Amino acid sequence: MEKIKIDEIGFNGEGVGRLNGKVCFVRFTLPGEEAEIEITKNKSKFCEARFVKLLKHSEKRAKPLCPYFSVCGGCDFQHMAYTDELKAKQEILNKQLQKAGINIPIKVNASKKEYFYRNKLKLFFDRGLGFHKAYDSDILPVENCVIAEKEIGSSIAIISNFLARYKHLPSQVEIKLQEGVLLVNFCSKKNIKLEIDELSALLPPSQIFLTTPFSTKLLKNASSAPEQDPNVFHQVNSTVASELYHKVVAKAKEKVVVNCYSGAGLLSAMLLKGGAKKVFGLEKGLNEHQEAEKLKKQNALDGLVNIQGDCAFTLPKVANEAELIIVDPPRAGLSEKVRTSIDSSNAKELVYISCNHATFARDVASLKNFCLSEIEIFDMFPKTANFEIFAQLSRK
Repeated sequence: MEKIKIDEIGFNGEGVGRLNGKVCFVRFTLPGEEAEIEITKNKSKFCEARFVKLLKHSEKRAKPLCPYFSVCGGCDFQHMAYTDELKAKQEILNKQLQKAGINIPIKVNASKKEYFYRNKLKLFFDRGLGFHKAYDSDILPVENCVIAEKEIGSSIAIISNFLARYKHLPSQVEIKLQEGVLLVNFCSKKNIKLEIDELSALLPPSQIFLTTPFSTKLLKNASSAPEQDPNVFHQVNSTVASELYHKVVAKAKEKVVVNCYSGAGLLSAMLLKGGAKKVFGLEKGLNEHQEAEKLKKQNALDGLVNIQGDCAFTLPKVANEAELIIVDPPRAGLSEKVRTSIDSSNAKELVYISCNHATFARDVASLKNFCLSEIEIFDMFPKTANFEIFAQLSRK
C-alpha cells in the first residue's frame, strides 16, 4: 500500500497527486484528500491507482446516491455536489484549451436533471445485467441505474431475470426510451431464440429487437407507435440536447448550412424549420442516412439535401456553397482532410459540437483560417467526467 495527497482533478475526472516523483491518477478522490492506494498501472512517467481507504476527507465530499458507485465504472462524480462538478468540468476544459494556447471565457449550462436523465443504456450479462467495473473489464451486475430514466432503470432487473433462464445469451443489451416507448435491443454475434411474450408483458410499452451481424429483427411491438430503428444514434440527455440544438439553430438563420456528421437528421430538420435557407446533411452511417431521409419525407423538408458518405469525401463537394459549417464528430474528432476542407471552404462561420475536449482543442488549434469566438459547456452527462461543448469559430 502507498499513501498519497490529491492536489487537483485530472482531465478524465480522476484525482491527481504525485507518488515517488510520478504523476498518479486516483479515481473517486478529491483535491485536498489523502488516501491509501493500490497501484494498478505503473508506467515510466505516471501511474494509476485505486483508493483503498481515505485518510483525510475533503469537506466537499458528498454521499453518492448509487450503491454501486466507485465499484461500477460508469460514473465519476457522484462523490461531489453538482455545483462542484460543473466547476470541475469548466476547469478541465479551460486547462485543455490553455495547453493548446487558447484563452477564452467558458460559459457552463447545467442539466436540469442531475440524476435519472439518460435515455439509453448499454449493458452486458454475467450472472445478471450490468456494467464494466471501474478497474477491470469484469461485469458488475446491477438492479438499477440512477442516472438512467426511471423506466429504463426499473427494467434492468426484469430483463436480467428473463435472460437468466437461457443458456445462449446476447453479447449485450441496449435499452432506450424514445417518445414514451422502451426499445430493448438484444445484440448477439449469432441468431439466438428468445421467448419474449412474458418479458413484453412485464415492461412498459415496448419494442423488442434482436440485432445480429446480419440483420435487425423486430421480435415484439407492444405499442401502437411506429417501428423505430434501435441502432440509430440519439443524444442521451434529451433536455440538454434540445437546449444545445436550439443554440445551434439560432446561429443558422438565413444561411446555407452544411451539417457534418448529421446522424438521423434531427438537427438538420430543426435548422431548416428554424430559418436556414438550405441544409446539406452529411452522414456516413447508412441506417442514420435512411432515417434522415424518412424524416425529410415526413416533414416535407424540400430545402434539405441528405448525402450519405464519409465527410472527408462529401464535404469538399459542397464546401463552396456553405455559409456556415456545423461539425459534431465522434470522439476521435476531425480528420486532417475534414479540417483542410473547412479551411478552404467559403464558410465564414463554423460551429463545432464535441464530446471530447482533447480532440476538440487539437482541432480548433490546428485550423488555419478560423479562430474561436464563443464557447459553452452543455452538461449532457451529469455524474460523469464527460460533457458536450458548443463552440463558434469565425473566419480570420
